Amino acid sequence: MSAKDVVIINQTKNLVICIKPCGISSEYTEGEPNAVSELERLTGCKTVKTLHRLDVGVGGVMVYAKNKDAAAKMSALIADGKLVKQYSALVHGVPENKSGALENILFKDGRANKVYVVDRERKGAKKARLTYETVCTRQTPKGTVSELFITLDTGRSHQIRAQFSHIGHPLCGDGKYGAKDNNNRICLMSKRISFVSPFDNKEVCFECPQSVWELWDFGADEKIAQNVQ
Repeated sequence: MSAKDVVIINQTKNLVICIKPCGISSEYTEGEPNAVSELERLTGCKTVKTLHRLDVGVGGVMVYAKNKDAAAKMSALIADGKLVKQYSALVHGVPENKSGALENILFKDGRANKVYVVDRERKGAKKARLTYETVCTRQTPKGTVSELFITLDTGRSHQIRAQFSHIGHPLCGDGKYGAKDNNNRICLMSKRISFVSPFDNKEVCFECPQSVWELWDFGADEKIAQNVQ
């Protein structure tokens, strides 16, 4: 799969589920590569609707609606917190707790397009919460790296990036939030999406087959060591 390929993994008359690659917008962007235009080309459906978003530099599994009615039903489901979004990420270092929850208040500076953790509520600030589990920790030529499996309880802009940077574990490749290996390829992936379909009341789950370790360029002659814990 090239950097610009959108891959459809499932579709019905109401929804299309795909793997969005890094480097393109998840929303319609006129004159620029974007997932909506590519899905309309691939499906022949000219009414594809964005239901949720991923940063341009982040890839993984996404769900789109194919008509207005489907978009309305899915948007209501999302508003009720019934679309479960789970991510894989690589962070520098080892979190103090192997699993846990992060709860913060986030404020987005729109001009800088950057999110900050703040100590109290203010105009424009929003509460954010996620839970995580440490999948493994590896010693690499660029230091100790931990793979995390993250479940979002809220869906704030740059939430995962900002919250882990705040506790001293920025995502690998994410120079904007403090990583020294700023290679413009953030090691964050939308790994799994699950929900009960509002169309047939069946539980569905879709997963990105790619490993998050494929996102970080360790160098052609570098090898990842064995798990250290």
